[in-house]
Amino acid sequence: MRWVVYLVVLLSCVSLVSAAIIHGTVYDISLNKMENVRVEVNTEPKQQYIAKNGTYFFEVHVGDYIIQAEHYVSNLLESSAVENISVKSDGTFVLDLILLPILDSELLKETEGISVEGDEYLKEQPNYWIIVFAVIVLILIVCLHN
Repeated sequence: MRWVVYLVVLLSCVSLVSAAIIHGTVYDISLNKMENVRVEVNTEPKQQYIAKNGTYFFEVHVGDYIIQAEHYVSNLLESSAVENISVKSDGTFVLDLILLPILDSELLKETEGISVEGDEYLKEQPNYWIIVFAVIVLILIVCLHN
């Protein structure tokens, strides 16, 4: 009987640790499952996971988190995704990630200053409304003087 009392006291002193589970699948922009993607969550300490088969799994406490996924090819970042998630209670949460391609910074530099053809057309056209307004004002002045 005495050991039952000790067991009850011991169990009442133990705090139950609770946590939520965030898991999901990583896809490319065509919704194909990606492999070998690095996924991390900004817990304290930070958790990182290499999604070999395209799926990931994190155990977190209640709070707000940022989940980031990156896919590298030949040590160059090819695509990435960043998602915010707010965990308000214990449980299991599914957050699938869609990786978007990284634009080449050199390509962006080459296209700076290039405008759309329609923009150039608008810039070259004179402001006819100023001429129309001036003609109307002249007509009104002539009509009022007569």
